[in-house]
Amino acid sequence: MRVQEWYGWHFPELKALITDNQAYTRTVLTLGNRVNAATTDLSEVLPEEVEAEVKEAAEISMGTEVCVHLFVLILGCCSLFCCCCGGGVGAVLGVMCSCL
Repeated sequence: MRVQEWYGWHFPELKALITDNQAYTRTVLTLGNRVNAATTDLSEVLPEEVEAEVKEAAEISMGTEVCVHLFVLILGCCSLFCCCCGGGVGAVLGVMCSCL
């Protein structure tokens, strides 16, 4: 999945923690930049124990910073995937704007 490849540059540890494509995409869409992990509630997307692991991994991630243009592309791909899987377009666009 292209999202995993692109977002993997920023937060490579996430792929090992979340193997389900839909959960991965919803996590990326909700989280945005990994620096948001400590303050982002992922409880609607992930089980509690996985959420804790994601937040822990984000703090020590070896990933690189990415430009806002790449984030727009990644979040756009995530929103399309979520819409195809039954997510609401309005909610997805609202989350995208808050992640940047």
